[in-house]
Amino acid sequence: MTRPTAPELDRRSVLARRAEVQDLISPARRATDVRGLGIGLQDTPRGSGLAGVRARTAQPAAEVGRLLDGGPLVLAITVRGAPHVLARAGLGLLTAALVPLQESEAEEVATVAAAMRAVAGGRPVSRPELSGALNDRVPDTSRSWCERCGAVHVREELFRRATLHAGLELDPNESSPVVFRPVTGAAGAGHEGAEARAELVRRFVHLLGVTRPDELAAWLGYRPGEARRLWDLVAGELLPVQVEGRRRWALASDLDALRGAAGAGAGGVRLLPPSDPYLLGDRALVVPDRAHQRLIWRAVANPGVLLADGEIAGLWRHRMTGRRLAVAVTPFTALASSRRAGVREEAERVAALRGADRVELTFDS
Repeated sequence: MTRPTAPELDRRSVLARRAEVQDLISPARRATDVRGLGIGLQDTPRGSGLAGVRARTAQPAAEVGRLLDGGPLVLAITVRGAPHVLARAGLGLLTAALVPLQESEAEEVATVAAAMRAVAGGRPVSRPELSGALNDRVPDTSRSWCERCGAVHVREELFRRATLHAGLELDPNESSPVVFRPVTGAAGAGHEGAEARAELVRRFVHLLGVTRPDELAAWLGYRPGEARRLWDLVAGELLPVQVEGRRRWALASDLDALRGAAGAGAGGVRLLPPSDPYLLGDRALVVPDRAHQRLIWRAVANPGVLLADGEIAGLWRHRMTGRRLAVAVTPFTALASSRRAGVREEAERVAALRGADRVELTFDS
């Protein structure tokens, strides 16, 4: 029997749909309605998560900045052991989805998480205090020598994974040292593991438009076989498609919208932070030019990206000095005056989020 030919989707239509679903064409009225909060916006470096939310909402930037500290948004260590900004009400589902698949790993995480809860005792606790107090409460097999710290403590990856299951969030106002505090107001009950995992995969595929199992594995930081187990939970809801000659998958419920987005484009300008959800998945799909890929995805200190009319059109970095925010933009090609005006408006919103009272914007060649 001949396998049916997978539908061919245009790259521009896929990216237009991605921008639409990620609230980059028509921003959400309220920051809490930003759909990317369902999987989280990575907060690396600190402040990036809220910057990504700010780029997706019509709510004033200064108001967005107040939503994290005990508000409807939460900063927690989740996917790949990285800090993410999420909807507080949805943290329970993500916690259930990220329980390790291997029983032995799940038990180890649960043991360390229980010890963390005992140490915290319902109060804020610094990273050094938490780490040090765990040594007498966890098995030796959960600890190892750390060259950076010059001490024995819970393995770094295990420590990070356990904080979520210990019910600890990050204090957004403290970074040196990092401070954990008990999560409040999150919906933590009623989520089954398989159901939560399936929903997390649906959200990931929906936000990207098209993707593959290996891209899910990279995002989760899972081994290929583990990611495939999650993928299989929703396999019956997926359809194969072709984009740029490569086989990918989309939610069957999204296929018409992906086709209909052709030619729609993603109008306007956005300054997106490093590790933004728009950049997830196949890098060549989002940024075809390999030289530009190397500039965006670096070994350390990734820049933010300039999104203009549905394409990554450049890089940007910023520096805060007192109450002044310096924003340096490096376009890949010359920007029209209207686009430069849009960049200035975006820079002013970034400044409002950061609490700056003036902006110094420069365009580098």
